[in-house]
Amino acid sequence: MLAQVLNYLNNHFVDEMYTGYIEDGDLIVENHDLIAGQHIAIRESRMNDGVYKILSIENDIIVVDGDITNDNRDFIVYGLMIPKEVVDLATSLETSDTDIQSESLGDYSVTFKNFQEQFGRKLSNYRKVYRDI
Repeated sequence: MLAQVLNYLNNHFVDEMYTGYIEDGDLIVENHDLIAGQHIAIRESRMNDGVYKILSIENDIIVVDGDITNDNRDFIVYGLMIPKEVVDLATSLETSDTDIQSESLGDYSVTFKNFQEQFGRKLSNYRKVYRDI
């Protein structure tokens, strides 16, 4: 859900850019200032584009919260500095049923509402006109 929110905002809160690659199933990013707990975005890979949270770092090997597939070329790794409010909002969207609003099907009624309608005002301060990555 975090990636969807960031795409909606056209803002990934990019801090720095690095080159990364996969070696023996490990994500390698050399000469970086990334820290555990920080989010990264991978772009221009064949199989791994997306937003990930760094779980741990040992030397230049980065362990993230998603599956990384072997990719036989270099790609871009963006270090992100996402505000806590945005991360918390995305997390709450993943764990809640706030999408439900109203729809009728015989005696049964449910409604659906997307996060843009529900949280658009809160997110508007972070929205950019053009995509950043």
